[in-house]
Amino acid sequence: MKFYNRERELQRLAEIAELAADAAQLLVVTGRRRIGKTELVRRFLENRQDALYLFVSKKKPRVLLDEFCDLVAVKIPLAANVTFRNFDDFFSFLFQYLKEHPLMIVLDES
Repeated sequence: MKFYNRERELQRLAEIAELAADAAQLLVVTGRRRIGKTELVRRFLENRQDALYLFVSKKKPRVLLDEFCDLVAVKIPLAANVTFRNFDDFFSFLFQYLKEHPLMIVLDES
C-alpha cells in the first residue's frame, strides 16, 4: 500500500508518544477498512526501540499467545524465563513491567 500525506498524523502520534513519558496513554486508531491505519502505525514505529508491535491474527489463542511471548522476549529478556498459562498472565506481566519501564505496546487487529 502506498503511503501518502500522513505527516500530520505521524506528528500527532509523536506528540502522544511524548505525553506517554509522563503518564500512560491509550490511543485507538479507527477508520474505514483499507485506508492505511496499519501502515501509518508501522511507519511511526519504524525506528523506535521503545515499542512492541503485536499483530492479533485469527489464530487459536494458545498459538497467538506463544507468538506474543516470543516477541515480548526480544524486547524484555526477563520474559523469556516466564511461562504464561493464558493471556491474563501475559498482560499482568506486561502491566507490571510497564510500571517501571516505559514501552509502547501496539495491538493491531485484522
